[in-house]
Formats: sequence, structure tokens, C-alpha cells
Amino acid sequence: MNDRVWKIFFAIAAATNFAVGLPVLFLPGETLDLFGMAQPPTLLFLRFTGGSVALFGCYYAIVARDLARRELVWLGIIGKLFAVTLFTIYWRAGELPDLPYELGLGDLVFAAIFLWFLLSHRRAAT
Repeated sequence: MNDRVWKIFFAIAAATNFAVGLPVLFLPGETLDLFGMAQPPTLLFLRFTGGSVALFGCYYAIVARDLARRELVWLGIIGKLFAVTLFTIYWRAGELPDLPYELGLGDLVFAAIFLWFLLSHRRAAT
């Protein structure tokens, strides 16, 4: 793929993370209700998670502007695989409903495409 396509892809990745993270940050109770999940005693950790997901969106937006920021793509792969691992553990334990788990599996697709980018996109000359 050419640079323009990669930049569009990383902009989409950023938008996706904002679309997931910001509602969890600003509307955590409503987000839990949407997925049929119980409210914890505090929403602190849920809000922290939403903010962290949105922060990764900022990383992808940086890559969309500067494809040379490969270190952020590596962080994205690690973060997405970490999320899928946690989602799988909690889903298998019966503590995560099917819908958020299935949506979370989309991170595997992003991680694979991120890896494709790193393996196929040549590094800029330094």
C-alpha cells in the first residue's frame, strides 16, 4: 500500500480508539449498561481504561501524520494483544459477555494490519 493509504488507515485506527475510549471515559455507567454489565463500586478503573484507549488513539493519529513513528505502531500491537488476552481470560471465566468480547477481537485485526505495516513499509532514511 502507498503512504496515503497507510495514513488513512492509521487515521481510522485513531478514530476507532476515540469512538471506543471516550464513551468509556465520559459515560462509563451507560457503557456498562449497554453491554449488560454490572456497575463496580467505583468507576475509576473503567474511566482510566477509557482514557488509556483514547490515548492510544492519539498515538495512531501521530502515526497517521508521520509514518516514521514506528515505535508507536509497536506499542499499538502490544496494547492490542494485551487487551485481547485480558478479554479472552475474562470471557472464558464467564465474567465478560459475548458482545464486548467479540467486539474486542477486532483488536486482533488491527494488530495484524499494524504488523503488516511494519513488515512491508520501508523505514525512512535517517
